[in-house]
Amino acid sequence: MENKKEKEIYLWSKTKKIYLETDGTQTKLFIDEQEYQEFEENKTPKVLSKEKLENTGKEQARSYYQNALKNYVFSNLVILSGAGSSVKIGSSNDGNGGLTMGKLWEELNQGDKLLNFNDFTTQSGYDTRDSKGELIRDLEKLLDAANRNQVVHPELSAQITIIKKFLIKKCTLELGESKTHETFLRKITKRKMKDSRVKLFTLNYDSLWEQAANKDRFTIIDGFNYASPRYFDGQMFDYDIVIREGNRIKEENSFVPKLFHLYKVHGSLNWYRQNGEIVQKDFDLTDNGKNVGDIDADRLIVFPSDNKYEQSYEQPYFEMMSRFQRALRLENTLLITIGFSFLDKHISSVIEESLKQNSSLNLVVVDPSISIEKHNWERIFRYTKADNRTLLVGETFQEFAQEYPDNNSFEQEDLGANFARIVKQALNH
Repeated sequence: MENKKEKEIYLWSKTKKIYLETDGTQTKLFIDEQEYQEFEENKTPKVLSKEKLENTGKEQARSYYQNALKNYVFSNLVILSGAGSSVKIGSSNDGNGGLTMGKLWEELNQGDKLLNFNDFTTQSGYDTRDSKGELIRDLEKLLDAANRNQVVHPELSAQITIIKKFLIKKCTLELGESKTHETFLRKITKRKMKDSRVKLFTLNYDSLWEQAANKDRFTIIDGFNYASPRYFDGQMFDYDIVIREGNRIKEENSFVPKLFHLYKVHGSLNWYRQNGEIVQKDFDLTDNGKNVGDIDADRLIVFPSDNKYEQSYEQPYFEMMSRFQRALRLENTLLITIGFSFLDKHISSVIEESLKQNSSLNLVVVDPSISIEKHNWERIFRYTKADNRTLLVGETFQEFAQEYPDNNSFEQEDLGANFARIVKQALNH
């Protein structure tokens, strides 16, 4: 019987495919469906190690997507950051960085003094299995099943709260010494003055983007006003910040550098509802999520469950989703998804519909777990067959942030424009 072949995707588009294929006994690298080989002087094929093939595949993939990102300048840049952008970055009090949903399931399954996870799974009625008969570790569907079965098993309510508290603890991360978010922010915000600001949408509750921005002195427009306390006002996303020299009105605006828009689609650890208003509060990262008694009453977080679709029609989530849909309909737009597995149908459907409706929308998907065999990637692979607007990149966020092209020419162009303006003003006096 022939061994099953598994593909590790490095890069995949309609016109370019780079992947590693292994059947358990041998490993081969394919570039554009041709096996990669190197030859001795006598023209006999060299025996290449798996490490050599991996390195070659990654180098070829990076060269391709770096050139693509350098050569095409998009008027609008949109980033969608999923769980993968926090994985193995930062730390909580237990010493771990961010975890995927699969890893969160594993930790819950290892046992909690207040929760028997196996009993909880059984009582919830969750029994979704894959083709091999193994239980699919999907926390969203598990919590949805538990919510539906609370009438039959009232004790599920307290157990659901325990799991929500667990999720908050695991999402309470300190950035620490990691430079990944900072590096990526510096690169993506180097844009021409005439181009729109970068719009960064994140599905994560943690504050890693905010911590990185604070470290490197970025300005964030996040939908909250700049008073104290900070209240949510969706109109803030329509504002920008410019530099005014003294009180003179200049011929052109000088926009503040290092600024981006941040949209937290599923809420945030420091968002609360207070007296009918949505407010940001200081959140003690060292507390590690212990003070979470108000998670259902006041804290504004969309926990994994089908109920989140109903919540998305409430503020501030409605504002975030509306802005996401609007951003993807703009002409000449690039969407980069990082660590988003396309399991969230609510978000995935917006992306897919936008690809259909907006012919100038291009998509770059960055995730190390991209797989032809997994059902959540099927539709995205289908889009790579349709045209050349979709590019899949098999990288972690750390790798992609490091390899993302650093376009210093935009900074030089802006500096030159500012210098020319200053000279012009001096000559007029």
